[in-house]
Amino acid sequence: IHPMQYVVVHENLMAAIGEVLGEVVTPAIAAAWSEAVLFLAKAMIDTEEPLYRMVERREGGWSGFAEFEVSKIAALTEEVKQVSFRPPADSPLSGKKFAFTEGQYLTIQIDIDGDGLTAPRHYTATSPTGADYLQCTIKKQKGGKVSTYVHEQLKVGDKVTLATPMGVFTLPEEPSSSVLMSAGIGVTPMVNMKRKLGDSLKLVVHVDRRPESHPYREFFEEDSNSKTLFKYTRVTGRPTVEDLVGETLEMAGMDNEFFICGPEKWMMDVQEALMAKGAKKVVCEVFGSQLATGCPFFQTS
Repeated sequence: IHPMQYVVVHENLMAAIGEVLGEVVTPAIAAAWSEAVLFLAKAMIDTEEPLYRMVERREGGWSGFAEFEVSKIAALTEEVKQVSFRPPADSPLSGKKFAFTEGQYLTIQIDIDGDGLTAPRHYTATSPTGADYLQCTIKKQKGGKVSTYVHEQLKVGDKVTLATPMGVFTLPEEPSSSVLMSAGIGVTPMVNMKRKLGDSLKLVVHVDRRPESHPYREFFEEDSNSKTLFKYTRVTGRPTVEDLVGETLEMAGMDNEFFICGPEKWMMDVQEALMAKGAKKVVCEVFGSQLATGCPFFQTS
């Protein structure tokens, strides 16, 4: 979100307040609401500006949206595709390597209908940090306009626009002993976290329907130094949260940081169970509004 977009937020929010509250909104009340909204917008702008400057300065950074070309599409499962992007040859970003923090997400815009109205979508960056391309991994969602388009129509050579990777579901600068826990497409942030953690990764836990629907299964299995705990609900049944957490702690121990990504209710239950057992820190990623869920971003004991 850039500063001028807050003008649009202000205009539409004030119109909604007037429509919903009606005659009770006197000129004085409207002025007070307007002042409050603009105050919050200024606070957000002041907070966000240093972040934008930071990502522009890092290697391969840019501001706003930049045009990229689809360079490769690979099917990981029947419902999940890995899509890679490179800047066009005449782009200032051509030949650059793209720095970002493991666990961050890309924002992608695809003008499906040619009217410029497609809403941005956010997908975890799964390309290695510092690579000369960017990549995200997209699950086809029932009724999902963008994900369906990606799976059924997007092809190599097509143009999209991307915003630089952002997000706060990341590892500390100096990672400590960690456990990665995911379910479904929540596996995607764990890809680069695994690359970063190295010997600090104690266990990878994942819940999916079947081995064939588990994205990146081979990627996690190829490292003989990392233990894995995979549960497949169509094979052995859905594990209870208590059983899953108990088996996790039995394999990895308590003295770890736990990073969780998956369905909101599952994350909330896993986080609560871990904290009840005495976990020192549990960090969650929500694909949507964190405040709209019952799962805090992180909890510490």
